Amino acid sequence: MRTDPAAPPRFRGQRLRALIFDLDGTLIDSIGDIRAALNHVLTAHGRPKLDIGTVQAMTGDGIAMLVERGFAATGAIPDPTTLDAAVRDALAAYTARPTAETVTYPGVVEALEAFRAAGLRMAICTNKAEALSHLVLHELGLAPFFSTVIGGDSLPQRKPDPEPVLACLTGLDVAPQETLFVGDSRNDVLSAHAAGLPVVLIPSGYGQTKAGEPAADLVIEDMAALTRKLLN
Repeated sequence: MRTDPAAPPRFRGQRLRALIFDLDGTLIDSIGDIRAALNHVLTAHGRPKLDIGTVQAMTGDGIAMLVERGFAATGAIPDPTTLDAAVRDALAAYTARPTAETVTYPGVVEALEAFRAAGLRMAICTNKAEALSHLVLHELGLAPFFSTVIGGDSLPQRKPDPEPVLACLTGLDVAPQETLFVGDSRNDVLSAHAAGLPVVLIPSGYGQTKAGEPAADLVIEDMAALTRKLLN
């Protein structure tokens, strides 16, 4: 495996200097804790709990949209004041226990170590709140790998807008043509492509694109496969 920073990895013939990763569903399996926070709010409002599969289909657009979707799936959406309070309650519940059930996917740590050894700069681009993203990365021991973290509240825009990806590029001090985005969702494909980056999707995540939606440049089975693709 190549680890010489003087001979950087390539993707489809293009030399790479950096990688930008989505977080939930790409590097970490966090759906259990996300579900717990949502169900905490739903039960407080007399709504039924939702199962893992249902919550998984709702994720990817931040906690406010998740809570709204949770209410819509279990009855009427409450008035804006009640909904805002419910979002704050869900965020507090999640922040109190952000990694009770959350784990990194197999091979993630090894891949990040290999990418760092190869001289690649790395960033996180997620729709999870920035402070919460830092907390989760810290608790899982992933924080040292990433020099830049752009969350769903870091900017006025969030994925699928390209601005969060462009902010990552600025933080990494790299150009789009030197960078690869790794994610699991339609939002990732749209955001990265709009910013001029190629995208690799991992289909084990939460928000895979479906037939007829924007296509990734490559689909891989896991992080180990990405390591082999870029560093072998």
